[in-house]
Amino acid sequence: MKSIARAAVVGAAAVVFVTTMSVSAFAEDAEVHSYGNGAMVKWRAYGDHLDITDLEKDGHSAVGVYEIGSDKYYYWNTGGEGTTRYVNLNLPEHHAIAVGAAIGDYQGTPTGGLRWSTLSTRTVSTS
Repeated sequence: MKSIARAAVVGAAAVVFVTTMSVSAFAEDAEVHSYGNGAMVKWRAYGDHLDITDLEKDGHSAVGVYEIGSDKYYYWNTGGEGTTRYVNLNLPEHHAIAVGAAIGDYQGTPTGGLRWSTLSTRTVSTS
């Protein structure tokens, strides 16, 4: 009887360990390029950093996007080719989010001038 109880305790501990490992291992860094390759967004899970880089001298701005739940946020880099806007976010841990890159012509609003056809996204997790 003692060995059955011991096996149950060891089995339960293994399940807890595997579950903990899979949740923490889900947080990952990612790199997303807009369709047309004019913008690149790097997501760094540790610290919740979103880096938006303008890759081309094409007169368009690079746009970084993230979505958590039903909320969407847009960050514009209007600095021109070769510049990067660094955004430090503070997001809840262990949540799936969508990170995206696009280009656009900034018009003073979050989505005004965004070229939706260039938006490319990837699902990642916060750490």
